[in-house]
Amino acid sequence: MKRLLKLLIFLSLAVGAGYYLYNNNEEFRELVTEILKEEQKKIEPETDSLVSVYPKGTKTDIPGERKKKIPKILKPDAFYSLDEYARNTPADYEKDIRTLSQYLTQPAQTEIEKARVLFTWVATHIRYDDIAFNSANYADYSAESVLKNKSAVCEGFSNILEALCISIGLEAKKITGYAKGYGYIQGSPFSETNHAWNAIKINNKWRLFDATWAGCYAKNVKGKMVSTIRFEPYWFDVNPKAFIFTHLPEQPNWQLTDSSLTLVKFVKLPYLNESFFKMGFNPDHIYNAASSETVTDFVDTYPANFPLDFSKNPISHTVKKNSDLSFEIQSDYADDIAIIDDHVWHHFTKDKNTFTLTHKPTGNELKICVKINWFDKNYTTIAIYRVTVDDKRKMADNSN
Repeated sequence: MKRLLKLLIFLSLAVGAGYYLYNNNEEFRELVTEILKEEQKKIEPETDSLVSVYPKGTKTDIPGERKKKIPKILKPDAFYSLDEYARNTPADYEKDIRTLSQYLTQPAQTEIEKARVLFTWVATHIRYDDIAFNSANYADYSAESVLKNKSAVCEGFSNILEALCISIGLEAKKITGYAKGYGYIQGSPFSETNHAWNAIKINNKWRLFDATWAGCYAKNVKGKMVSTIRFEPYWFDVNPKAFIFTHLPEQPNWQLTDSSLTLVKFVKLPYLNESFFKMGFNPDHIYNAASSETVTDFVDTYPANFPLDFSKNPISHTVKKNSDLSFEIQSDYADDIAIIDDHVWHHFTKDKNTFTLTHKPTGNELKICVKINWFDKNYTTIAIYRVTVDDKRKMADNSN
């Protein structure tokens, strides 16, 4: 500090000379730079001084070197370019079904790519008709009318997707049936069909699509249904054995599974939405476990926002207290994963993109949480298990 003061005094007495020396004398310039660096280190430490707000027992990731707080973003998938192309369709090409379908499919090379770009346009350009739904006063939802008004309920979404597909030579059908969507209470019977979606033939095989659910989600606001626009690509080409947990076609042949589910059994099926199957669970395995009633209550899952594979973990909602449980989660995005058991945090071991943990439950609930960025202060809950006492042990405790 004394050297710096001397230098400042010198410069203040001879500004012109000091300026000249700094710009023309390399040794003098290096001296000034060195002194300034030393003083900067004293007032600005190299490490981030983050205040820990994590619950007791969590590990904080304070980097040894300064890092930029750049949030992780999703890597582009195989359909990224087609999705962007569909989103940015000029209005000039939306004058009729034929013109629109031809424009949209120009960059598509395969049948699945053609279906994708048409599906994405519908999901991102047609808004849900909240007013019609809430008043039960429905408009004309023909494909032409939907294209003109850019508004529809599920019937209109499926009508226009069907028309766009047929216009460029893809076989497509509108499917009507029962859906466990907005307002549905698990276990309630259906009095009539309440939804419509599509089947499109891709490479001589029928596949299932729901452009309505891909384009928005709904919630109850003061007794009224209010939809929010968002693009959820999960509902493009859904595995039939995952689709059946929320959609039952009126005509059984459109279930596209190796067995036909009755409406009564559909009502009894556990409610498993996209967040469950996006966890990587095998639809065949889950369908067999549910239809045979081997498992009647599956683990509660919540949107993770970033891809991860949770499929190697217990599928039942209930696990036994003090039982040896092994957990494994794979994710290219997660920074830390932990189980909260009775307010105590237990962190997974990370090896590249694989997180593992062996744990014996001691509380009444296991909550699995994930942190994506090293600088995140909060964890996101992705799954919850209920912990119960073994039946034999429970009987023994009661006898005492």
